[in-house]
Amino acid sequence: MCIRDSPPPPLATPLPADRIAEVMFVVGVPLGAAESTKPEVLCQYPPQCTIDDLSCVTNFCMPTPDRARVLSHASDPSSLSRLLHSGVRSAEQGFVFTLQHTPNVKAAEPYTLYGCCIERYEILKWESACAGCVWEAHYPAAIRRVYCVMSRHPFFELHFHVLDSLMERLHAINLAAFPPRDWHPKGSPPRKVAAIDWAYDKEHPTGGSYREVRLGAMNQLFEEYTALPLPGPGERISFRPFNHQTHAIQFTNPTQALQHRLAGAWALSASMLRVVGLAQFVCLFGCLLRERSCVVVCAELPTLTRFVMLLLSSVLPLKWEGIQLVLTPPHLMMMMDAPVPFVLGVQEMPENQNLDGVVVATILPDQASIKLPDNIQAWTQPLRLLHTRLNNLLTTYLATLECQEFPPEIVERALQCFQQCVEQIMEHTDRLGKGMYVGPAAEKAFYADVLRSQLYDCYKQAHPEEEISPHERRASSCLLYTSPSPRDS
Repeated sequence: MCIRDSPPPPLATPLPADRIAEVMFVVGVPLGAAESTKPEVLCQYPPQCTIDDLSCVTNFCMPTPDRARVLSHASDPSSLSRLLHSGVRSAEQGFVFTLQHTPNVKAAEPYTLYGCCIERYEILKWESACAGCVWEAHYPAAIRRVYCVMSRHPFFELHFHVLDSLMERLHAINLAAFPPRDWHPKGSPPRKVAAIDWAYDKEHPTGGSYREVRLGAMNQLFEEYTALPLPGPGERISFRPFNHQTHAIQFTNPTQALQHRLAGAWALSASMLRVVGLAQFVCLFGCLLRERSCVVVCAELPTLTRFVMLLLSSVLPLKWEGIQLVLTPPHLMMMMDAPVPFVLGVQEMPENQNLDGVVVATILPDQASIKLPDNIQAWTQPLRLLHTRLNNLLTTYLATLECQEFPPEIVERALQCFQQCVEQIMEHTDRLGKGMYVGPAAEKAFYADVLRSQLYDCYKQAHPEEEISPHERRASSCLLYTSPSPRDS
């Protein structure tokens, strides 16, 4: 997939292509930043493999930064303790972003860097005296941190399980340093608040400062992770982080023919399609094939990035050559004024933004809506057939509210349905380009848009000219006349 997110961040050290991951880092607002809320990289590993333009990465990891927030009096000791010792997030709750990197080496091919992120709230602990502390309150406070692994390989499931292992280790470090009985002293007067996150330098019971222990855990995990051999197509690896002290992580790299579907396989979930609606997603898929610009609006980063990633993956094996921003930070909102087709994921729509001719999908916690440009024909026969196939395949799972993820074999079959639909639409468009189109005039505009798109140019490069037999021409005509257009778009 060709993903163009932003100007490529220059890498200070060339990254070997056979590494399973490039860098792991933590992003957040510095504790001493009384006024500014600009996120920074608080720590990273390895230190010698730095990204020079850190603002590029930090804005993607934390597009809407915030300062520490004092917890209310309603937060009783038990709930505060749960907050302190929580933070282990499942892989399904992570979010992603992508960066297109062009190496400085001559003849080197550009490649995509995938950022896999988990958001976690770090709790701030009371201290009676601590130099450099900036908060004063009766109650503890919480501040947001984002943990990120960057890799050129879209092994999302594997990367997120590794981050989960780090969350589990930090959870254990918290328990050792701050037992629940010491968490919320009753009747304490207002005191300075010191961070127990990456800025906390007090001694840890296991030796060394709290920061050193946490950084050591991250360094150990990354060294073990990057020491793994890169799995080839169809190969399986098993990984037990922290010297086999945690549960095993197992991952199978798909076969060569299926590797381009990795992003779609990770992104396709029952919980998301249940909210968006199958018919609405198929409608968006059709708009993408017509190379219509699309903006997806959703406040929740996990849902937003999974949805946009699935939308972009649905047109594979074709390449979207326009602007692609799985996650659009505020400083890149001007991409909505771009003169080329774009697909953007945003948490909040800018005020007074002109979106004439743009498809806008708004996803709320319990429903979604799609606004189509006027006079756009959203459905064709292949799209109706795709909707029928997906509905037959997924209805049972979508009707079961407890089902959050589809079984792997169902995901694979669903992605095959999308690919077959892409091939059918390209074939019909090819016939239109050769003057062989016979079908409803209402659908001709759809194929005419596809014919003018770069997606079709990509298809033609991969499929040399072939003569269409009269039998195939008649079969195509019959196919185009099948069933009337539905109104469920």
